[in-house]
Amino acid sequence: MTDFAVVFTLKDEAALISRALDYYHFTGARQIYCFFDGSSDHTEEIARRCPVVVSNTSIQPHEIEHRPQWIEEILPRWNTNADVRKRINAHYAARLAFKSGIEWLVVIDPDELFLPVGLDRLERGVLSSYFDSVDPAVDQLLIKNIEAVPHKSGIVEPFAECVYFTRRHAVTHFAARAGRAALRRVGLRSSAVDLYENLLYNLRFRFLLNREFVDPTGGTMVRGGQYIGYVNHKSAIRTSVAADANFNTHEWILDGAARTMRLRNKQVGWMLHYDFYSAQSIRSKFIKREPILRMNGRNYRNTIARLALELPAADFDRFFCVNLVERQIEQKISAGLLQRIDVVQNYFRRAHLMNCPEATTDDPLEPDHPGNP
Repeated sequence: MTDFAVVFTLKDEAALISRALDYYHFTGARQIYCFFDGSSDHTEEIARRCPVVVSNTSIQPHEIEHRPQWIEEILPRWNTNADVRKRINAHYAARLAFKSGIEWLVVIDPDELFLPVGLDRLERGVLSSYFDSVDPAVDQLLIKNIEAVPHKSGIVEPFAECVYFTRRHAVTHFAARAGRAALRRVGLRSSAVDLYENLLYNLRFRFLLNREFVDPTGGTMVRGGQYIGYVNHKSAIRTSVAADANFNTHEWILDGAARTMRLRNKQVGWMLHYDFYSAQSIRSKFIKREPILRMNGRNYRNTIARLALELPAADFDRFFCVNLVERQIEQKISAGLLQRIDVVQNYFRRAHLMNCPEATTDDPLEPDHPGNP
């Protein structure tokens, strides 16, 4: 089977890292590079228990010899921007993996699980087998994301409890992006641009998109599209070409002297993204971020992030329950907005029941039925 590695840059990820490491270890990762970026919880202790983890702190600029030009250009932001450190860590991990004879490197976050399309059960080493099947002419896999959506409040174990995910609709997403860009060029306010995208998705999906709320701190209507996070991808790259490439957070690109070449990319799915699965997870996500990164993204996401930081915890919990928990699940599946994927939940339930044979049907890892919280 083909060797692959995973790289994480970690800060206060104790809630997810154990399950994420278990997933990638089980599916065949030969090494998992964990770069610790200033955690105040038990992230480091948990990660080091995994037998395939190679751990370090975020790479200091002076630790990389023969730095490529793109790293030189971003170094001034090393102290203030976690994405800069993540990019440098990925470059360093690619070098380590190549020296270790590992063919592929997957650069992701702990709330993302790579699940190849079509799997109905997770078997040991399944991702290694998947990389075996990749055409030798392909340099990089662009793994399209789909977002987990919460069907209830109080989710604690998202990998075991979330089974509903957004669907990808290439034409609709293109129309949304193109329309937003055109409206910005003519100078329309961001609220009007957001209204366009929200209306587009509602017209496409029978007015089932619940992506609007009244800002409780300002009284304004806030609207969004189908995806709260990114409508993009994460990547897996052959380590043999990564040394000449620039990692730009979502994928590797060639620049500088390497621009005369082209990376041969292939789009695949899925990267399951467990982003906004609970009120607590949203608070934790944005509290640990540096100020420069907290408000990146669209207005809908920005406002949720701000409310998570500003509102009392009980108030934001109520806001989450009313505005972010998905309802009308079956109708949304029928309309093509959502899909059900059980593979990951089934794996973690099996693992949990093997480790805790006394578990009952009241256990939080048991499947839940759609409905109001």
